[in-house]
Amino acid sequence: MRLATLLTRSLAQELPSGMAAIPLNPGIIHTDMLSISFGEEAANYTPVSDWVLKAVPFILNLKPKDNGIPLTIH
Repeated sequence: MRLATLLTRSLAQELPSGMAAIPLNPGIIHTDMLSISFGEEAANYTPVSDWVLKAVPFILNLKPKDNGIPLTIH
């Protein structure tokens, strides 16, 4: 398990009721930086404009019950 996930889970245990710390993996997004690293292969990944349409509703639906649970935006 990644260190960031472990740290977030530890933080989640310390938060007051109603608050949450959620380790969130955004997935691979076609950004300028990805294009620099992956070259033409970057085009095979989700463009930022499409990712935002999925990510924003996903993030807005997170609840305290998700506290400490690692999640990924697909």
